[in-house]
Parts: sequence; C-alpha cells; structure tokens
Amino acid sequence: MKTAVIMSGHFRTLKKSLDSFKDMLPDDTEYYAYLLNKANQVEYAKNKDIGSDFESVLSEIQKEIKLQYSIIEDEAIDMSQYTTLVDRFQHFSIEGKSKKQITEKWIRQLNDYKKSFEWMDSFNQKYDMIYRIRPDLVMKRTKFSSFDFDPNHFTCFYQNRHPHQINDKFFCGNYDYMKRFMTGMVGALNDKNIDSVSPKSGLNVEEYLYAYLNHMQFDLNVVDRDDLLIRKMMDGDEVCAGFERN
Repeated sequence: MKTAVIMSGHFRTLKKSLDSFKDMLPDDTEYYAYLLNKANQVEYAKNKDIGSDFESVLSEIQKEIKLQYSIIEDEAIDMSQYTTLVDRFQHFSIEGKSKKQITEKWIRQLNDYKKSFEWMDSFNQKYDMIYRIRPDLVMKRTKFSSFDFDPNHFTCFYQNRHPHQINDKFFCGNYDYMKRFMTGMVGALNDKNIDSVSPKSGLNVEEYLYAYLNHMQFDLNVVDRDDLLIRKMMDGDEVCAGFERN
C-alpha cells in the first residue's frame, strides 16, 4: 500500500515527531513537509528551542527518509468572505487579538491544509493511504505494532472523547478522502457555503470538523486513546493535545 505523510504549518518539533511515528509506517512511506518560514511569538512561547535554520535540519532528515519539503510565506486571507464565520466562531480569547483576527488564524491553518495537499499533488503521485500529522505530536503509547488503518475509512480521534467534535491534529484516509477533506474545508466556511455545512449557531474548530465530515458522508474510524495515546510537545514537555481527557 503506497503511503504518504503530510506535515504542515509551523516547524515546531518536526524531527522529534517524525522519529516518533516513522517506525509505525511502511519503510517506503513518502513524507511531505509544507512549513511556514518563521516562527512567531506564540510559537517561541510553545517551543523556546526552535531555531530558524530549518533547511539544515530537513536536509539531515532527507538522509534517513524520502522527504520533500517546501518552506513558504504565510498567505493573506480575504476575511470579507468569512463575515458569518466571524460571528459564529467560538474560541478562547487571545490577548491583543480581536475575534476577527483569531478567526483568521484558523482560516490560515485550513488554507495551509489546502495548499499543502495541492503542493503534494504537484508531484503527480497517487497514494493508497495518506496521513496528516501535526509537526509537534509524539506517540506516548500504543497497542499497535504498526499502523494498518483501513484506507476506506477516515481515521481520526474525538476531541477529548466528545462524540460531536473531531481532533484536528492527526487523521488519515485514502487519497480521495484526504483530498476532499484537506482542500475543501476552507471554502466550505465562506459566506456562500457555511449554512450548508456547519451549525447555524456558535461553533468551534472541533465541532466544525465533525459537521464537515458528516456533510461529506465519510465512513469514520474513530481511534480510542486507550489504543493510541498521542501528546504534543510544548517547550520540551509532553502535554495533552485533546486526545486523552475522559
């Protein structure tokens, strides 16, 4: 089964994350890293040891695995398309940021999903199974000796076991599922489309992912945290990533 991994967003602890997951994947897995070219204040607060010489680290990783990478500028978002979302979006407050700015941050992340998949697709490879793994995740424990998820199901986690919320940090599925999911989410939230996809009241990130998957009518495989526990790295510590609370 031809397998690929997409890692997108901030560089974070990408090398540690790859080391954690790669032994669970086929030896011939192909990796794609689509990364923002610099860390902002929030990223430095999360990982103070992050450097700016990403390419030297990525070049070393290429000696161990088949890795393509692109270091990109963050893309501006026309927020005039997302006025309804700004009204409905629920998120904890961030000092010095307006609700519109916080919403734009999320839209930028979804746009990164879209751009990263389109960039991977430009290599003209077709995969049976594609994983999206955020670059700061590590496995804490697992009952699996290797990942053998059914590509005809979209594999994901509930957010803290809430049955109507999907965690956005780790998911996988076949080429068609992943293309539709990663490239379609950002457009489905604009003013023209939002009412057909998402709740008409307030929504958070995880509720939207659940609503979008239902809208797309994907067959889901929800992994239990007792079978695979994933945590995220923050300033050298492993902390909860929304996978594990009861």
